[in-house]
Amino acid sequence: MEQGIKILQEFKELIPPLIQGEYEQLTENILNEGCREPLIVWAGKNILVDGHNRYEICTKHNLEFQTVHKVFENEAEVKLWIIQNQLGRRNLNTAQVCDLVYAKKEIIAKQAKENQGTRTDIFQKSEKSLDEVKQPINTTKQLAEDAGVSIDTMSKYIKIKENSTPETISSILEGKDSINKAYKEIKRGEKPQLKPKTPVIKTSPQLFPVEEIEDITGLNQTIKELEDEIIIKDARIVELEAENEQLKQLLSEQSGNNTVDNEPEEAESTENMLINNMQEDEIQVNKDVSHNKCDEQLDYENKRVLVKDEWLELPSEFDMQGKSLELLIIMATNYSNNQHKETL
Repeated sequence: MEQGIKILQEFKELIPPLIQGEYEQLTENILNEGCREPLIVWAGKNILVDGHNRYEICTKHNLEFQTVHKVFENEAEVKLWIIQNQLGRRNLNTAQVCDLVYAKKEIIAKQAKENQGTRTDIFQKSEKSLDEVKQPINTTKQLAEDAGVSIDTMSKYIKIKENSTPETISSILEGKDSINKAYKEIKRGEKPQLKPKTPVIKTSPQLFPVEEIEDITGLNQTIKELEDEIIIKDARIVELEAENEQLKQLLSEQSGNNTVDNEPEEAESTENMLINNMQEDEIQVNKDVSHNKCDEQLDYENKRVLVKDEWLELPSEFDMQGKSLELLIIMATNYSNNQHKETL
């Protein structure tokens, strides 16, 4: 057992906490089988890099453990190694993955700023996995791709990370609360404030009195709500136009097989009957197609749609039931784009 190992809180805090029951199970495994996996220590510094829970259990029960000394150039390189190691070895929840990716972005941005114009070899001794992540991450889209989540989910987590208390973030990381719940709490707390009145010297008659107006936060929220309504209405228009074209085509095909020598009233009656029949057929066809595609592309529980191998979320208040797949795809795409623009 190696003595004098130091714990650096900055490193330990990067490791997602074990959820309920995991720590107890790990303790039982080590007591029964010993500490089979060696701890990673920063060579020359004797600072623990990986294996904090195992180290705690072994020292508490006076058990033997092995160590491996790994060379790192600086603390930033150690932190990136810890993040990549955690992303690759554990079954993390969505919030934990988002938190690791967000932390990686902050580390890389800080290190790039410190070394701008002075060094370019900071990562030369890193492993291949670190080489792949050394470029600064600047957009929510890049973060979402790195975490394997939608842009909407990543945007919400960034909002939570930058506006919530440590207790709220800890609760989300431990799986006690969801990202959506915490995000809604933040939005509810963003109440519009009124600008103070500014004295105005009137030099000519005023057509309208000068009144207090909402600040930019309140205006942005109103614009966002209107944009969501427009997205829903635009998507419905597209859907109706598509259905109208299909009905026209079916009507044209049916009319080609019948004579048109009847009286005007008779032709009108026949046309109405064809339209009614075609609408019934169209409804049934749409139900069958929609049912088959929904099994593969729709997630009613989480309100999201699979578009080009990526799950896109819908507004939380939107009702997916009874909507066509085409409509849901259009809405999800537009909503995701708006979320992206709002974040930027």
